[in-house]
Amino acid sequence: YLTFKPSYEAGILEVFAELVDKGLVYKQLKPIHWSIGCETALAAAELEYTRLLRRIKGKEALYLSLLEKQGEASLTEALENSLIVNVKLIDEAAPPVKPARPKKLLNGILGVIIGAIFAVAAAFMREYWDHSLKTISQAEHYIRLPVLGAIPAIKNRKAAPYLQGTLASEAYNSLRTALMSVIKDKGIRTIVITSATDADGKSVTAANLTASLANLKEKKVLLVDTNFRRPSLHKIFDQDGFAQLSEILTRKFGDMFTGVARNALNVVTAGELPEDPAKTLVSAEMKYFLKEARANFDLVILDSSSVIPHTDSTILASAADAVVLVVRAGKTRREVVERAIRVLNVPPEKLIGIVLNSVEYVIPAK
Repeated sequence: YLTFKPSYEAGILEVFAELVDKGLVYKQLKPIHWSIGCETALAAAELEYTRLLRRIKGKEALYLSLLEKQGEASLTEALENSLIVNVKLIDEAAPPVKPARPKKLLNGILGVIIGAIFAVAAAFMREYWDHSLKTISQAEHYIRLPVLGAIPAIKNRKAAPYLQGTLASEAYNSLRTALMSVIKDKGIRTIVITSATDADGKSVTAANLTASLANLKEKKVLLVDTNFRRPSLHKIFDQDGFAQLSEILTRKFGDMFTGVARNALNVVTAGELPEDPAKTLVSAEMKYFLKEARANFDLVILDSSSVIPHTDSTILASAADAVVLVVRAGKTRREVVERAIRVLNVPPEKLIGIVLNSVEYVIPAK
């Protein structure tokens, strides 16, 4: 039950009487007790208020919708009347003389500019990632060894070595001059010519250098193919009748150089390949052969296999007086050359220099 203070009773009676007059509360529902009558009247008034509020909101929404549609209809009618009255044909559209797009000249200029930018960027990226040795200055800077000579690329590698009068022969003559200066200063008698990897041109370099040295007719030079992995001197000279190292090593010690010519240019090819090349190179027969070669010739050049794939060059380097490393320009990476030098493991004074082979300019063989 709800109870009210005596001061509120007069106000409540007035509200209740007004609700009865409006028909919201029937007279027969007038409370006998103030608590019951007031509670019933307030609940009925709240329900009626909520119902009336919903009706007002619904009619208000309907009214706004009708106003909006009326505005749209008025605007449409106004636009139609305006177009009918005000639109006039001033001039007929003419077909274009040339297409608006594509703009060929502009696109062509942009294409050239963008292509040039990409080309320059690609060149810089290639130069940045390319660690090969291409110039004498690069070789001396990164490898820190003197460059004895720079040999141009020769298209026909199977031609007879050292063609007198060609530009390639002049490059080998320069190499010969630089090498003879070092030989004279250090008293060198045996030289190992090798490379870091295969296909760097060490055999062609050894053959042409020997031919250039023999052309002076001042020294008896012996060129020996000690590359039992991939011998190639017999292909470069393309001649028969050379002595073969594998056959010489089977002779008795005193007869090794029997039948071997002692001219200005003398060549000993590899011959039959042994099953274990490294074992052959460390044998007593090989040591005796090198000893007798020094005694019979002024200079002995040993064409050896490449350093990194095999141990043959390391064995011969320890027995020889000097080592020359052939580097192919634009192909051999400087990290590979540095590793080959570590693998050789020879004193710095024994590694007398490098030969930069196949430089950028190309000289056709005659």
